[in-house]
Amino acid sequence: MTIRPLWHAITTKEKSRNTNAIPVKPGMTKTTAMPKMKTKSGAKKRFKLTGTGEIKFKHAFKRHILTKKETKRKRALTKTGIIAGVDKKNVLDLLK
Repeated sequence: MTIRPLWHAITTKEKSRNTNAIPVKPGMTKTTAMPKMKTKSGAKKRFKLTGTGEIKFKHAFKRHILTKKETKRKRALTKTGIIAGVDKKNVLDLLK
């Protein structure tokens, strides 16, 4: 006699009620039986979604070696930017 996990067993009563019944773990539905897609961890650290659906990012080149950079340039790099429309789809795919 083979011992199977509890979630694997489907009773004859369930089979008669639901012909599409497949064995899934408790709490999982037929559509979530496969592993979930993971968000790219690098993307979630670098981008934030605004309430209007735009994507914000922080500018690069503001960490070190600031003495040779003009004050105007450093001020501009402090502000957050908005992702361009052509890149929006790619970034949203990373954030799924």
